[in-house]
Amino acid sequence: MRSINTRLVTYLLRKVTARGCPATLTRGTAEGAKMNCFYAWVLKDGEHDFVILHVVGNEARGLRYNEDRSSVDVCVPIAGINPEALQITHNYGNDRVEYKGAWSAVRGLSTGWPYAYLHARRFWQTVDQWLFNRRPLLARRRFDLLREVIALADSTSEGVDSFALLAARHGDRWAAHPDWWSYQARLEDQLELLVEAGDLRKSSGAYRPTGQGLRTLDDADEIDRKHRENLRVQWGLIALAFASAVMAAAQSGIVKFPMLLDLSSEVSARREATSAQTPAGDRREAPSPRGAASGQASNAAGR
Repeated sequence: MRSINTRLVTYLLRKVTARGCPATLTRGTAEGAKMNCFYAWVLKDGEHDFVILHVVGNEARGLRYNEDRSSVDVCVPIAGINPEALQITHNYGNDRVEYKGAWSAVRGLSTGWPYAYLHARRFWQTVDQWLFNRRPLLARRRFDLLREVIALADSTSEGVDSFALLAARHGDRWAAHPDWWSYQARLEDQLELLVEAGDLRKSSGAYRPTGQGLRTLDDADEIDRKHRENLRVQWGLIALAFASAVMAAAQSGIVKFPMLLDLSSEVSARREATSAQTPAGDRREAPSPRGAASGQASNAAGR
Protein backbone atom coordinates (compact mmCIF):
# COMPACT_ATOMS: atom_id res chain seq x y z
CA MET A 1 0.00 0.00 0.00
CA ARG A 2 2.89 2.37 0.76
CA SER A 3 4.35 1.85 -2.71
CA ILE A 4 0.95 2.59 -4.28
CA ASN A 5 0.68 5.85 -2.32
CA THR A 6 4.22 6.82 -3.31
CA ARG A 7 3.51 6.21 -6.98
CA LEU A 8 0.24 8.11 -6.72
CA VAL A 9 1.86 11.14 -5.09
CA THR A 10 4.75 11.07 -7.59
CA TYR A 11 2.38 10.97 -10.56
CA LEU A 12 0.20 13.73 -9.11
CA LEU A 13 3.08 16.05 -8.21
CA ARG A 14 4.71 15.66 -11.62
CA LYS A 15 1.41 16.56 -13.27
CA VAL A 16 0.60 19.64 -11.19
CA THR A 17 4.14 21.06 -10.97
CA ALA A 18 4.38 20.93 -14.76
CA ARG A 19 1.61 23.56 -14.75
CA GLY A 20 2.58 25.51 -11.67
CA CYS A 21 1.13 28.95 -11.01
CA PRO A 22 3.23 32.13 -11.11
CA ALA A 23 4.09 34.02 -7.94
CA THR A 24 1.27 36.54 -8.47
CA LEU A 25 -2.22 35.88 -9.82
CA THR A 26 -4.59 38.32 -11.50
CA ARG A 27 -8.28 37.64 -11.09
CA GLY A 28 -11.32 39.34 -12.50
CA THR A 29 -9.67 40.20 -15.82
CA ALA A 30 -9.56 38.65 -19.28
CA GLU A 31 -6.06 37.39 -18.54
CA GLY A 32 -7.19 35.88 -15.25
CA ALA A 33 -10.05 34.07 -16.99
CA LYS A 34 -7.46 32.10 -19.00
CA MET A 35 -5.58 30.76 -15.97
CA ASN A 36 -5.20 27.01 -15.66
CA CYS A 37 -2.45 26.29 -13.14
CA PHE A 38 -1.85 24.48 -9.84
CA TYR A 39 -0.41 24.96 -6.37
CA ALA A 40 0.74 21.93 -4.39
CA TRP A 41 1.01 22.35 -0.62
CA VAL A 42 2.06 19.99 2.13
CA LEU A 43 0.04 20.51 5.30
CA LYS A 44 1.21 20.20 8.88
CA ASP A 45 -1.38 20.29 11.67
CA GLY A 46 -3.90 21.62 9.16
CA GLU A 47 -1.71 24.58 8.14
CA HIS A 48 0.46 25.13 5.07
CA ASP A 49 3.96 23.81 5.77
CA PHE A 50 5.65 24.31 2.39
CA VAL A 51 4.76 24.64 -1.29
CA ILE A 52 6.12 22.15 -3.83
CA LEU A 53 7.53 23.75 -6.95
CA HIS A 54 9.48 20.98 -8.68
CA VAL A 55 9.93 17.21 -8.69
CA VAL A 56 13.46 16.00 -9.31
CA GLY A 57 13.83 12.24 -9.32
CA ASN A 58 12.23 10.94 -6.16
CA GLU A 59 12.46 14.27 -4.34
CA ALA A 60 10.03 17.18 -4.06
CA ARG A 61 11.56 20.64 -3.87
CA GLY A 62 9.85 23.81 -2.77
CA LEU A 63 9.76 26.73 -0.34
CA ARG A 64 8.73 27.09 3.26
CA TYR A 65 7.57 30.56 4.28
CA ASN A 66 8.40 31.91 7.72
CA GLU A 67 6.28 34.31 9.75
CA ASP A 68 8.18 37.29 8.31
CA ARG A 69 7.33 36.04 4.79
CA SER A 70 10.92 35.01 4.10
CA SER A 71 11.38 31.70 2.27
CA VAL A 72 13.58 28.70 2.96
CA ASP A 73 14.41 26.03 0.40
CA VAL A 74 12.95 22.60 1.16
CA CYS A 75 13.85 19.23 -0.33
CA VAL A 76 12.03 16.13 0.91
CA PRO A 77 11.71 12.58 -0.45
CA ILE A 78 8.34 11.87 -2.05
CA ALA A 79 8.04 8.63 -0.10
CA GLY A 80 7.98 10.69 3.11
CA ILE A 81 4.95 12.78 2.04
CA ASN A 82 1.64 11.66 3.51
CA PRO A 83 -1.01 11.52 0.73
CA GLU A 84 -3.63 12.83 3.17
CA ALA A 85 -1.44 15.85 3.99
CA LEU A 86 -1.28 16.96 0.37
CA GLN A 87 -3.42 19.89 -0.78
CA ILE A 88 -3.81 20.66 -4.49
CA THR A 89 -5.25 24.04 -5.49
CA HIS A 90 -6.38 24.35 -9.11
CA ASN A 91 -6.79 27.94 -10.31
CA TYR A 92 -9.24 27.37 -13.13
CA GLY A 93 -9.98 30.73 -14.70
CA ASN A 94 -11.41 33.06 -12.07
CA ASP A 95 -12.50 30.06 -9.99
CA ARG A 96 -10.52 27.92 -7.61
CA VAL A 97 -10.88 24.22 -6.86
CA GLU A 98 -9.20 22.77 -3.78
CA TYR A 99 -8.50 19.09 -3.21
CA LYS A 100 -7.65 17.78 0.26
CA GLY A 101 -5.65 14.61 -0.12
CA ALA A 102 -4.02 12.91 -3.10
CA TRP A 103 -6.92 10.50 -3.73
CA SER A 104 -9.41 13.36 -3.80
CA ALA A 105 -7.29 15.21 -6.37
CA VAL A 106 -7.01 12.13 -8.57
CA ARG A 107 -10.76 11.56 -8.49
CA GLY A 108 -11.55 15.18 -9.30
CA LEU A 109 -8.99 15.55 -12.08
CA SER A 110 -9.81 12.21 -13.69
CA THR A 111 -13.62 12.47 -13.60
CA GLY A 112 -13.87 16.23 -14.09
CA TRP A 113 -17.13 16.52 -12.11
CA PRO A 114 -16.11 19.75 -10.28
CA TYR A 115 -15.47 21.41 -13.64
CA ALA A 116 -18.86 20.39 -15.03
CA TYR A 117 -20.42 22.20 -12.08
CA LEU A 118 -18.21 25.24 -12.69
CA HIS A 119 -19.18 25.39 -16.38
CA ALA A 120 -22.89 25.13 -15.50
CA ARG A 121 -22.52 27.91 -12.95
CA ARG A 122 -20.62 30.09 -15.41
CA PHE A 123 -23.34 29.55 -18.03
CA TRP A 124 -26.02 30.62 -15.54
CA GLN A 125 -23.94 33.66 -14.53
CA THR A 126 -23.61 34.64 -18.19
CA VAL A 127 -27.36 34.39 -18.73
CA ASP A 128 -28.05 36.26 -15.49
CA GLN A 129 -25.59 39.01 -16.45
CA TRP A 130 -27.16 39.30 -19.92
CA LEU A 131 -30.62 39.72 -18.40
CA PHE A 132 -29.26 42.21 -15.87
CA ASN A 133 -27.59 44.28 -18.60
CA ARG A 134 -30.89 44.56 -20.48
CA ARG A 135 -32.57 46.23 -17.52
CA PRO A 136 -32.05 49.94 -16.86
CA LEU A 137 -30.50 50.89 -13.54
CA LEU A 138 -33.19 52.95 -11.83
CA ALA A 139 -32.50 55.58 -9.21
CA ARG A 140 -34.00 55.26 -5.74
CA ARG A 141 -36.11 57.77 -3.87
CA ARG A 142 -34.51 60.07 -1.35
CA PHE A 143 -35.77 58.23 1.72
CA ASP A 144 -34.90 54.80 0.28
CA LEU A 145 -31.35 55.97 -0.43
CA LEU A 146 -31.03 57.45 3.06
CA ARG A 147 -32.30 54.18 4.56
CA GLU A 148 -29.68 52.21 2.57
CA VAL A 149 -26.86 54.46 3.75
CA ILE A 150 -27.94 54.13 7.39
CA ALA A 151 -28.20 50.32 7.12
CA LEU A 152 -24.74 50.02 5.56
CA ALA A 153 -23.20 52.51 7.99
CA ASP A 154 -24.29 50.31 10.92
CA SER A 155 -22.07 47.48 9.63
CA THR A 156 -18.91 49.53 9.00
CA SER A 157 -17.00 52.34 10.69
CA GLU A 158 -15.37 53.66 7.52
CA GLY A 159 -18.45 55.23 5.98
CA VAL A 160 -20.33 54.38 2.79
CA ASP A 161 -19.51 55.38 -0.78
CA SER A 162 -21.39 54.97 -4.04
CA PHE A 163 -19.54 51.76 -4.95
CA ALA A 164 -20.58 50.12 -1.67
CA LEU A 165 -24.19 51.06 -2.43
CA LEU A 166 -23.92 49.57 -5.93
CA ALA A 167 -22.49 46.33 -4.53
CA ALA A 168 -25.24 46.13 -1.87
CA ARG A 169 -27.96 46.60 -4.50
CA HIS A 170 -26.71 44.52 -7.41
CA GLY A 171 -23.76 42.45 -6.19
CA ASP A 172 -20.80 42.22 -8.55
CA ARG A 173 -22.99 42.41 -11.66
CA TRP A 174 -23.09 46.21 -11.72
CA ALA A 175 -19.44 46.43 -12.89
CA ALA A 176 -20.33 44.69 -16.19
CA HIS A 177 -23.44 46.79 -16.88
CA PRO A 178 -22.95 49.05 -19.94
CA ASP A 179 -24.59 52.03 -18.19
CA TRP A 180 -22.91 51.80 -14.80
CA TRP A 181 -20.83 54.99 -15.24
CA SER A 182 -23.87 57.27 -15.61
CA TYR A 183 -25.73 55.36 -12.91
CA GLN A 184 -22.87 55.82 -10.46
CA ALA A 185 -22.72 59.53 -11.34
CA ARG A 186 -26.45 59.93 -10.64
CA LEU A 187 -25.99 58.13 -7.34
CA GLU A 188 -23.18 60.50 -6.38
CA ASP A 189 -25.42 63.48 -7.18
CA GLN A 190 -28.16 62.08 -4.93
CA LEU A 191 -25.69 61.59 -2.10
CA GLU A 192 -24.45 65.17 -2.50
CA LEU A 193 -28.02 66.45 -2.31
CA LEU A 194 -28.48 64.58 0.96
CA VAL A 195 -25.28 66.22 2.24
CA GLU A 196 -26.61 69.66 1.29
CA ALA A 197 -29.90 68.89 3.09
CA GLY A 198 -27.97 67.95 6.25
CA ASP A 199 -29.06 64.29 6.26
CA LEU A 200 -25.52 63.04 5.51
CA ARG A 201 -21.99 64.28 6.06
CA LYS A 202 -19.07 63.57 3.77
CA SER A 203 -15.56 62.80 4.96
CA SER A 204 -12.68 61.45 2.81
CA GLY A 205 -15.07 60.48 0.02
CA ALA A 206 -17.31 58.45 2.35
CA TYR A 207 -20.79 59.33 3.61
CA ARG A 208 -22.16 58.96 7.12
CA PRO A 209 -25.66 59.67 8.46
CA THR A 210 -26.26 62.61 10.77
CA GLY A 211 -28.75 63.06 13.60
CA GLN A 212 -30.95 65.11 11.30
CA GLY A 213 -30.94 62.27 8.78
CA LEU A 214 -32.15 59.82 11.42
CA ARG A 215 -34.94 62.21 12.43
CA THR A 216 -35.88 62.74 8.78
CA LEU A 217 -36.18 59.01 8.26
CA ASP A 218 -38.22 58.56 11.46
CA ASP A 219 -40.63 61.31 10.38
CA ALA A 220 -40.99 59.76 6.93
CA ASP A 221 -41.73 56.35 8.46
CA GLU A 222 -44.36 57.88 10.76
CA ILE A 223 -46.06 59.65 7.85
CA ASP A 224 -46.04 56.43 5.83
CA ARG A 225 -47.54 54.50 8.76
CA LYS A 226 -50.37 57.01 9.16
CA HIS A 227 -51.01 56.91 5.43
CA ARG A 228 -51.36 53.11 5.50
CA GLU A 229 -53.73 53.32 8.47
CA ASN A 230 -55.90 55.87 6.67
CA LEU A 231 -56.05 53.61 3.63
CA ARG A 232 -57.18 50.67 5.74
CA VAL A 233 -59.91 52.79 7.38
CA GLN A 234 -61.12 54.05 4.00
CA TRP A 235 -61.30 50.56 2.52
CA GLY A 236 -63.17 49.36 5.62
CA LEU A 237 -65.72 52.16 5.25
CA ILE A 238 -66.16 51.34 1.56
CA ALA A 239 -66.79 47.66 2.38
CA LEU A 240 -69.29 48.60 5.11
CA ALA A 241 -71.19 50.98 2.78
CA PHE A 242 -71.35 48.30 0.10
CA ALA A 243 -72.71 45.72 2.54
CA SER A 244 -75.33 48.20 3.81
CA ALA A 245 -76.45 48.98 0.25
CA VAL A 246 -76.83 45.28 -0.56
CA MET A 247 -78.90 44.62 2.59
CA ALA A 248 -81.16 47.61 1.86
CA ALA A 249 -81.73 46.41 -1.69
CA ALA A 250 -82.57 42.92 -0.45
CA GLN A 251 -85.11 44.22 2.09
CA SER A 252 -86.83 46.41 -0.49
CA GLY A 253 -87.09 43.52 -2.97
CA ILE A 254 -84.85 45.12 -5.59
CA VAL A 255 -82.39 42.27 -5.22
CA LYS A 256 -83.57 38.74 -4.49
CA PHE A 257 -81.25 36.11 -3.10
CA PRO A 258 -81.86 32.36 -3.49
CA MET A 259 -83.25 30.68 -0.39
CA LEU A 260 -80.55 28.75 1.37
CA LEU A 261 -82.93 26.48 3.38
CA ASP A 262 -86.57 25.86 2.33
CA LEU A 263 -88.28 24.65 5.55
CA SER A 264 -91.83 24.65 4.11
CA SER A 265 -91.03 22.05 1.47
CA GLU A 266 -89.38 19.86 4.09
CA VAL A 267 -92.47 20.00 6.38
CA SER A 268 -94.80 19.12 3.46
CA ALA A 269 -92.65 16.14 2.57
CA ARG A 270 -92.79 14.86 6.17
CA ARG A 271 -96.62 15.18 6.26
CA GLU A 272 -96.98 13.24 3.02
CA ALA A 273 -94.73 10.49 4.34
CA THR A 274 -96.75 10.26 7.59
CA SER A 275 -100.10 10.09 5.76
CA ALA A 276 -98.76 7.36 3.48
CA GLN A 277 -97.73 5.23 6.47
CA THR A 278 -101.15 5.58 8.31
CA PRO A 279 -103.76 2.73 7.51
CA ALA A 280 -106.92 3.70 5.70
CA GLY A 281 -109.28 2.40 8.49
CA ASP A 282 -107.56 4.48 11.18
CA ARG A 283 -107.98 7.74 9.31
CA ARG A 284 -110.68 9.98 10.78
CA GLU A 285 -111.88 13.01 8.99
CA ALA A 286 -112.09 16.06 11.13
CA PRO A 287 -115.54 17.65 11.19
CA SER A 288 -115.84 20.75 9.11
CA PRO A 289 -116.62 23.97 10.91
CA ARG A 290 -119.98 24.30 9.06
CA GLY A 291 -121.15 20.78 10.10
CA ALA A 292 -120.20 21.39 13.72
CA ALA A 293 -122.16 24.60 13.78
CA SER A 294 -125.40 22.98 12.40
CA GLY A 295 -125.16 20.17 14.94
CA GLN A 296 -124.89 22.61 17.82
CA ALA A 297 -127.99 24.47 16.46
CA SER A 298 -130.10 21.25 16.34
CA ASN A 299 -129.27 20.37 19.92
CA ALA A 300 -130.29 23.80 21.06
CA ALA A 301 -133.71 23.54 19.27
CA GLY A 302 -134.49 20.15 20.79
CA ARG A 303 -133.97 21.54 24.28
